[in-house]
Amino acid sequence: MASVFNPTASSTIAAPPEKVFALLVDRSTWPRWNTFIPRADVVPELSAPSSTTTPDDGKVRLGQTLKFTVQARIFGSLRNVPGGSLELVNVLSTPDDAGAERGVWRVGWSQSPKMMPDWLMRTQRVNEVVADAGGSGCTYRTYMTFDGPMAYVVKWLTGWMIQDGLIMWAECLKEEAEKDV
Repeated sequence: MASVFNPTASSTIAAPPEKVFALLVDRSTWPRWNTFIPRADVVPELSAPSSTTTPDDGKVRLGQTLKFTVQARIFGSLRNVPGGSLELVNVLSTPDDAGAERGVWRVGWSQSPKMMPDWLMRTQRVNEVVADAGGSGCTYRTYMTFDGPMAYVVKWLTGWMIQDGLIMWAECLKEEAEKDV
């Protein structure tokens, strides 16, 4: 069954894939470059125990629940979206992981059921960094899926904002990764 809607964005980046992925999984760098989600804080009481046993070093970890500060372009200006979002990190892989895809790094999250019950709406966001043949550059791809009855409402009311946010994320990631290359 197809999802209700699937916003996507991509960018060809002239930087090593390892550098690009490091920016994606280091939340402490997001305020510097990520205009769509400039802040992501760990919510310890909603995170898996294994992801909260070490002090928060700013890295994205499997099982973490993150409170995202979300910004959207509204009438030409960036504005905070009230409430942000709660996301559960459920994808984290590198080419070095057992059974991983060669030359592909992934990190992703789904909407926390604490934000909205799964029967009402489910989301999944995946960020992929794919090494080019020479290994000196890469392609960044991100996509989301929205399913459930509430996904129709979200698509109608804010689908354009989500699509724009993914494009902003890809453009800003490219700009940051290509610095000092």
